[in-house]
Amino acid sequence: LQEMAGALPKGSFQKLGLNPQLLRTAFSSLSSSLTSLRTEGGGAALTERAVVKEAVGEQGSGGWDFYPLESGTPMPAHKACIKKERWSTDAQAFVPAEYGFDVRAVIHSRRIFGSGAERQVYHFYEVSNGRLEASLRFVGNKLTAKQPKHVEHVNDQGFMRQFCKVQARAQELAVSFNRRVSGRASWHISFVECHIYTLVDPDLWTGPGTVLAEPYLEGKFVKWNNNAGYIRATHK
Repeated sequence: LQEMAGALPKGSFQKLGLNPQLLRTAFSSLSSSLTSLRTEGGGAALTERAVVKEAVGEQGSGGWDFYPLESGTPMPAHKACIKKERWSTDAQAFVPAEYGFDVRAVIHSRRIFGSGAERQVYHFYEVSNGRLEASLRFVGNKLTAKQPKHVEHVNDQGFMRQFCKVQARAQELAVSFNRRVSGRASWHISFVECHIYTLVDPDLWTGPGTVLAEPYLEGKFVKWNNNAGYIRATHK
């Protein structure tokens, strides 16, 4: 097992006892190894998409892509948003989700403002504008849109759907966990609700493309771990 761990990208061998610190390290290492296998190993290396990152505080500085709401068939040949969905743990399937009141389009920033191991992050809004104008009328929460980081996943509609499904399942487990935990509300955990928007944009996708959108979280946060194996030991 130790030799196998050494052959994996960012792999490490953990000999566990009844020590919670070692168990925590092992789970973090497992997460890191699985992410690395998807992005660095297990075959040919993936190709990172060429994107431009906006400067801090310059939201939309690279411009916006405008997608008016359209539905039905045939699929439009121009930019459009053709559906919004959420994962239903009851139906075990993606089901239609409602747009905000009077929403007529969605807008998507052309530059990213963040990036992770597998996804790039853009600004995203539902708007009541009928066309792209200098004054945009935002509806509801400020959102982030996540797209695949690698070229090989861009036209895979199931790629972002899987993230959305896992996130919804995680929230379901969080609700069960919180019921069983006795103590302060600050001990409870939660996962933000996410949606899949299906967009048509001949400049970006072959056929319809999918983005995962979720609320933008304002404020400062403590990052306790990440997919690279980092674990924060203490917090003051």
